[in-house]
Amino acid sequence: MDHEGCSYRGRFLWSDTVTIKAMDKDILCDHFRLDLIPNEDDECLLEKSDYFMKNIVAENTVRQLWVEKNNNKRIIKASAKVYGLTLEAIIQDE
Repeated sequence: MDHEGCSYRGRFLWSDTVTIKAMDKDILCDHFRLDLIPNEDDECLLEKSDYFMKNIVAENTVRQLWVEKNNNKRIIKASAKVYGLTLEAIIQDE
């Protein structure tokens, strides 16, 4: 995976299946954790980045995705816990 010119290996770890409330509905989702491991042999292309983009790939960041379980496979919710601050995004429209 590429993030701002840096190369990472990604690993999805299934956690559980839960119901997420979004768009005034209960949506059955598979819950995953996403681990990112930098490819050490690659050089990053960007010299500067903003705080969020730099830290979303930090080693201690906890990244989670909730993916709709039916055939749509949409990301319904995403969160990242960066240095104690949790950021969440939940789908708003069909």
